[in-house]
Amino acid sequence: MDNFSEDECFYFNNQRGKELVIDSNCKAFELRRNKLEKIPESLPSTLKYLDISDNLLKNIETERFTEIEVLDMGYNLLQDHDSIKNDTLSELYIMSNDIKEISKSLQYNKSLIKFDIAANRIFEISNLKFISEKIEEIYLGANKINNFNVDLTHLRNLKILDLQYNNLEEFDCSLLPKSVEILLLNNNKRLCKLKNQRAFKMLDLGDTKAKSAE
Repeated sequence: MDNFSEDECFYFNNQRGKELVIDSNCKAFELRRNKLEKIPESLPSTLKYLDISDNLLKNIETERFTEIEVLDMGYNLLQDHDSIKNDTLSELYIMSNDIKEISKSLQYNKSLIKFDIAANRIFEISNLKFISEKIEEIYLGANKINNFNVDLTHLRNLKILDLQYNNLEEFDCSLLPKSVEILLLNNNKRLCKLKNQRAFKMLDLGDTKAKSAE
């Protein structure tokens, strides 16, 4: 929320049991830890920043937010992100939910630069191919990914790929664009083969059986 003035920000954190009265003139909303089970209908459609993390959200609908740029729904009870379809969204945080697969809805997030879906239950990642070509950072750590076989070479802006704490046995670096600077593969305890290695600014293979060629 650093990009917004004090008058544009609305905070309602850990106010369980108190009535939520929305200031519709605000552009940035922080509603963490309020035991919310749904996104308040009174939120203005023109908001740009919404942090509604650490609540009890299971089902979501975000299309009405026509100008949203940053959405944080981490630490909720989401089982999918199918309904997050906002072409203005540049940062999406949905870590620590109960999501099992990456959704095709990514194709609607055409402005996405940062995507954090770490610490879920993801085992299916084939729909990652639909992610925005503007993407710079992808965080998939602490999931249940056994195989990484998605060709991302068309993502010429991608700089960071985080796959730490998964179940990978091998990884093929040729699936990544040359723009990737940071590759985190640490704590994939069964990882023993790193194919088509190249130089990265940072390659973390800690607590794996793979060895860097550098």
